[in-house]
Amino acid sequence: MTARELARGVMEASTGSRDFVDYSRALAQLAFSRNRRLAAEATHAVFSDVVQPLADRFDTASSDAHAAFMAEVVHAPGSPIAETLHTLGYGSPEGLVERYSKVGYKYLQEPFDAEDIEQAVVLSRVGIKEDFAVTSTILGCARYAFRGADIDFVAPKKNAYLFASPHAFNRRIVSYPHTSPLAYRLLAWKRVRRAVQTCIQGFPPDERLVVDPDSCMTLHGLLPLGDDSCLRFFPSRTYAEEEPSRIADLAAAWCGDWFFWGGPEAHPYVVDNTGSSERGFALAFTLRKKLAGVSFSVAGRESVRLGGDFEDSLLELLRKHGYWTVLDGGRDESDAAVVAERVRAFRGTMKELAVAKDGRRNHARLMTSKGTLRDFGGWISRALVYIGYDSAASHVAASMGMRVAYVSVGAPNETYAARWTPVACDSQFDEVDSVSAEGPDDGPAVLERIEAVLEEVSADAPWS
Repeated sequence: MTARELARGVMEASTGSRDFVDYSRALAQLAFSRNRRLAAEATHAVFSDVVQPLADRFDTASSDAHAAFMAEVVHAPGSPIAETLHTLGYGSPEGLVERYSKVGYKYLQEPFDAEDIEQAVVLSRVGIKEDFAVTSTILGCARYAFRGADIDFVAPKKNAYLFASPHAFNRRIVSYPHTSPLAYRLLAWKRVRRAVQTCIQGFPPDERLVVDPDSCMTLHGLLPLGDDSCLRFFPSRTYAEEEPSRIADLAAAWCGDWFFWGGPEAHPYVVDNTGSSERGFALAFTLRKKLAGVSFSVAGRESVRLGGDFEDSLLELLRKHGYWTVLDGGRDESDAAVVAERVRAFRGTMKELAVAKDGRRNHARLMTSKGTLRDFGGWISRALVYIGYDSAASHVAASMGMRVAYVSVGAPNETYAARWTPVACDSQFDEVDSVSAEGPDDGPAVLERIEAVLEEVSADAPWS
């Protein structure tokens, strides 16, 4: 059977059944293969056909199925961490699942006294969108609650330097090869575990704290980091699962209600745009025109894209309404290819925004930013409106105080759409304009909704 067929078998079998176990193990063995092509195909099936669909459902049954599946995977023949797990006392899938069931509901226990904590460690979720919406909220709460403690953020380099207030926590860089075969991703857990142990070494159990925000580095809480008595796990896929709330709000509620003894109302905070934000000031000042930010980035998830007709029409709509547009160049090759197509189809003037320039000579109707997310945030920091798909850029824009039209395409359910709606922070706008669509056929209706937003924004624009 192919990897895709095995993944389909996992999803169709009853959790814990013989078929479920056999399909899970067989798929894992392919992912651990020394044949690079087979390993890559099977790894893609593991995450795209099993892990992601289960995570996107945001319910207890799917979360438990994910734990059962990955417990079988890490114990399958060829697993690079099975021996280590056995040494730690988790020599069977059942042992890992039992531990997960306890850790996952620890938020129901009585909170501890935050004043006792001297050392806190917060893990990255690895995904930029996830870290921005969830982890930055938890870091903000930790910074408030543990004012006398050292706080370490264990994260890949790109994520570690994502957030503002660099002196609020220490950065512990741990690489996570998120595009590599499964075996290499699992080995990252060992590095994370060592980093955590180094951070908390020498502190008594009641003075140390480790926060796992549902990180993929621990397979969403399945893999142990050490003494579970000092661990707090945010079960982002099951916490308040009946409520149609944004995930950032749930993270803040979890911190406040169960964790930090009624901490502040926390929200994601903006990336550190010191320096790069000056570009946004310069661009807006020299243009003296209505500036819009747009991102068609989907991080490889083509199912959340409405397609070229919609995207081309959107850029023309902005031009029609008198906007000068900064278009995000994307984070990977597929996003960059889409941007190149949109630029070729655009009927107005175009220019690329070089990271090293201040924008004074870039008075084109469409300007592309091919730097980092922080660079893009800097260029659009003085935009009036932002329009984009379900991506990190949408969350960044919402936190920066601009009007945001968030286009959610093909959400598996209403809960998913509600969870990943960005939070408008420190803004005159109380809510993000969330526009849902099932697919490309909904493009015209989405454009109508966006045009209504543009007309509202234009009425208050400082320049016309």
